[in-house]
Amino acid sequence: MRKISIEELYERDNGICGICKKRVTRKELALGMANRDHIIPVSDGGGNQNSNLRLAHYVCNIKRGN
Repeated sequence: MRKISIEELYERDNGICGICKKRVTRKELALGMANRDHIIPVSDGGGNQNSNLRLAHYVCNIKRGN
């Protein structure tokens, strides 16, 4: 299975951060201020399948940790 690109993830998730539920702007995306978040962390047994990935602000993802 091909891993979804950050741009595809942005479109799929309607540009909404899966953690804080606020909009991720195209500028934030371009500047690397958004990334993929594992809904169930890999360290807790979550996989890398697209259904376990969501768009997240970089800061939200760091604060969430695993």
